Amino acid sequence: MTSGLIVLPGLSKHKSILQGTTNLSLGDFNYFHGYGRRQVRDNINKLKARLGCPRAPVVLAEQIHGCHVSRVMNLPARALTYHKKTDSLVTGQRGVMLGILTADCVPVFLFDPEHRAIGMAHAGWRGTAKNIVPRTLRQMTRQYGTRPAAVLAGLGPHITRRNYEVDKKTAACLGVTARGKVRVDLGQILRQQLTVAGVKKRNITQSGICTYGSRQLYSYRRQGIRAGRMLSFLLLK
Repeated sequence: MTSGLIVLPGLSKHKSILQGTTNLSLGDFNYFHGYGRRQVRDNINKLKARLGCPRAPVVLAEQIHGCHVSRVMNLPARALTYHKKTDSLVTGQRGVMLGILTADCVPVFLFDPEHRAIGMAHAGWRGTAKNIVPRTLRQMTRQYGTRPAAVLAGLGPHITRRNYEVDKKTAACLGVTARGKVRVDLGQILRQQLTVAGVKKRNITQSGICTYGSRQLYSYRRQGIRAGRMLSFLLLK
């Protein structure tokens, strides 16, 4: 983690994309849940200027813990827009920054270097149980001809197994059998979903940073309703 940004090592060598996750030093990006939207816009503008893409439009997913995937077809006219009732975004449009907001859930990055297409998914336990990431891959295949075997995938900072205890009903939704409360590894489940969908294990990278354990990141489990949100972003140059 350097200079307020966490970048995924498996994706950072590719110069045709910009990617990363913010930390607390870059501010709160909690656009949908009570934080001042004007301040969030200011934080986004400062981030874009820092990245060298001040005019790039940002598209967010509203994130309702569902499994809907939205396609960003054109370059938006407005600096900041969002797709309602969706938890995943895909595009083949250059110059658009896709954004996911998290504070424990897993931000999932997908990059197809063959067809120059990208996807960002919000995967909490509900979205993971509903296969939001395999659905995103299928949408990329339908729209852009993406081959999962060529995809580079990344899992951004999220709550890890050590700090993620759930009840047996939630565990069952994730395919984990338990008599009572149990610790669940969302990252491992998502990696398995990716490989079953055809993504090669060597093409899956992750930050290895736990949102609950790091005081440089927001965590809903640790902070409750006071938790802000990090922005995870992916842009095709």
